[in-house]
Amino acid sequence: MRAKDIVGGITMDTITSVRVQTLVGKVVLPDSVAGKLPADLIAAGGIDTPTLVIDTANHSIGIGSNAPADSLHINTGRLVLSNGSTPAGPVANGAILWSENVLGTFELRVMDGAGNITTLSPHNFSLSPRSEDMAWSFYSENPELGKKINVDMLKAIRVLERLSGEKLVYVAGLKNQPVSDPEGLENFRRYHETAVEILRRLVSENEELRERVRLLEERMSRMEERIGGETR
Repeated sequence: MRAKDIVGGITMDTITSVRVQTLVGKVVLPDSVAGKLPADLIAAGGIDTPTLVIDTANHSIGIGSNAPADSLHINTGRLVLSNGSTPAGPVANGAILWSENVLGTFELRVMDGAGNITTLSPHNFSLSPRSEDMAWSFYSENPELGKKINVDMLKAIRVLERLSGEKLVYVAGLKNQPVSDPEGLENFRRYHETAVEILRRLVSENEELRERVRLLEERMSRMEERIGGETR
C-alpha cells in the first residue's frame, strides 16, 4: 500500500508495510488477537530506517531502535526535555518529570505522588546563597506543609572538613590537571590553627595541674611532719 497524502485514518491488520508521505488523521494498529498480528509503526527517514517503532505486542516504543527492550527505549540514551511549567497537581500511582526555568537556568524537576516538588539538577540557590562556584544544592517544596527548603551541600561538607580536619572535597580539571582549591586549603589552615591552639591550652593546663599537684604534695609533707612532731 503506497500513498502520497492520506486524510482520515488507516486500520491495518496483516500488512507488510505502509509508506505514507503525509498523513492527517490516525493510524489504528491491530491488537494481538486471533487473526491479527502485532504491528510495528516505523517513521523512517529512509527505507526501513527504524526512527520510531511501536511494538504493540510488548506495549513498548523504540526511538532509534527496532527492538525496544522496555516501555520506552531510546537508542541514543538521551532524553531532551524542553522548558515546561509546574504541573497543577500530582498524578495517581505515578510521578511527573519535567524541565523548568528557575532563575534563568533550566532545571530538571520531579513531582511525587504526594505533590512534593524536588529539583534533581542541583543548581537551585533561590533561598540559599551559593558558597562557591562549584557548589551544588538540594531544593524541595512541600505543598502540604506550605514550605520549601534549600541547602548548600558543598558548604555543609566544608564545615565538616573544618571540624574534622579531614579532606573530603577534591577538585580537579576536566582533564585531571591540578586545580587550586582555596576553600579546602583555608579549611585545613583553620583546622591546623585550631588544633595548635587546643594543644597549647592542653599544655598550659597540664603545667597548671602539675604545679597544683606539687603544692599539694608540699602541704601534705608539712602536715605529716607536724603530725609526727606532735606524737613524739
